[in-house]
Amino acid sequence: MGRKPDPEVARILGRTLESVRQRRRRLGIQRAPSTQIWKKEELAMVGTLPDKEVARHTGRGMLAVRARRLKLGRAPCNPVWQPWTKELKSLLGKMSDVEVSRRTGHPAGSVKTLRCKLGIPCFHPRNKPWRPEEDALLGQVSDSEVARRTGHTFAAVRTRQVARGLRDPSTRQRWTAAETALLGTASDDEIARRLNRTFSAVWSQRKELKIPVWSHRSRKG
Repeated sequence: MGRKPDPEVARILGRTLESVRQRRRRLGIQRAPSTQIWKKEELAMVGTLPDKEVARHTGRGMLAVRARRLKLGRAPCNPVWQPWTKELKSLLGKMSDVEVSRRTGHPAGSVKTLRCKLGIPCFHPRNKPWRPEEDALLGQVSDSEVARRTGHTFAAVRTRQVARGLRDPSTRQRWTAAETALLGTASDDEIARRLNRTFSAVWSQRKELKIPVWSHRSRKG
């Protein structure tokens, strides 16, 4: 070990390449420089697979693979990573750094570094501009549905809606005098059906107003 390249030692001893590497490292022995000539099929892998994969397939070290790739003038291969084009840079600040990282393959730290270098503020849902078609949803569907469709936070939707004098159509309106007058004149289930309210809402309103529960007996009286 240390006198011959790990792949050759593994071949001579009939052991796996990984077991030879681990044994050499435990003994504190430096890796011998590779004297193995690059085969045509190995050279074909360089730049078309990640350096780590090339190293695994050829039994060479990462540094050796990287040095050969640079010597051949080939760019590193990453199945996800993409160069920073104008289109990709336009994503910065329009979504979270993590999401940009997922779409481009660049590490989130690199995304943040580039964004800060370009002076682009960090993405925040509250900073997202409202489009006319999004404003048109306010008061038409529930606030939670507006948030889901537009990507704005629920708080941002509610704030914008209130500022425009609108209300969430999914919230119950106040009890009218006519509705209150019905309480106790029939079962809570029946009143809930008539008013299109929940049983619990009817029951709670009746209890709050201290209206006795309706019964067949009170009806006969």
